[in-house]
Amino acid sequence: MRISLKFFAKKLVLPVHYNHLLQSFIYNSLDDTLAQFYHNKGYSFLRRQFKLFTFSRLLTKNRKFNPNTRTITFHGLVNLKIGSVDGKLLESMAASYLVKKEVLGCEL
Repeated sequence: MRISLKFFAKKLVLPVHYNHLLQSFIYNSLDDTLAQFYHNKGYSFLRRQFKLFTFSRLLTKNRKFNPNTRTITFHGLVNLKIGSVDGKLLESMAASYLVKKEVLGCEL
């Protein structure tokens, strides 16, 4: 299953390597119990731990890279796709986003 989060950014400036910020954003959008489970444990198989979710880069046509500051500035419509086989995770995220009017300082 997948959800697609679309929001409008007037000006969103992020470092070039912003994946950890998106991952933190996802964990913060989950209810506390589920976030702690995924962050600290996840699902185990043999000696490996699996989080069972994935996410895209921020997708937009309006972005600008600044080589001096090593940042990317996003403008306009931005899309983030999040996928998981665990319906509880996506349900918790969707419920969180429905309550909020802003995400990453941008309008939903």
